[in-house]
Amino acid sequence: MKAFRFRLDPVVRYRRYLEQTALMDLAKAKQSLDRIQKKIETLKQELLWADKQLCSEEEQGIDVGRHRIYVAYLRGLNQRIAVESNRLVEQEAVVREKEKAVKAQRTKRRSLEQLREKAFGRYEKHVRAEEQKAADELVSLRWRVETR
Repeated sequence: MKAFRFRLDPVVRYRRYLEQTALMDLAKAKQSLDRIQKKIETLKQELLWADKQLCSEEEQGIDVGRHRIYVAYLRGLNQRIAVESNRLVEQEAVVREKEKAVKAQRTKRRSLEQLREKAFGRYEKHVRAEEQKAADELVSLRWRVETR
């Protein structure tokens, strides 16, 4: 009996490749999301530090020019945090999209693998039937020889 061969094996391999590619894209998107979150956290820490510095200098007495510089710096940090927050929202949407793509690729691959398993089950059933037929034939031949 010839070995089992599933005609769609190349397609299954290709689907696995597409799933792996989608998983790598998802990982890259998540890394980008983490970088943005860390950047926002760093900016917030910098904002807190600058605000404490301003308060400290206000208590000691600060001239107007230096105060304006601090206020402009704080305003700039707030704007950068807002920009990075917008980027974070956009990147979260990208991550959700990539997760959907991975799920779709996984579903496509699994459906083909289920077809392969069903085909293999039919093959095994056919092999067992052929073996049973051969065994029955041997028994009937032996019985014929013994009855003569």
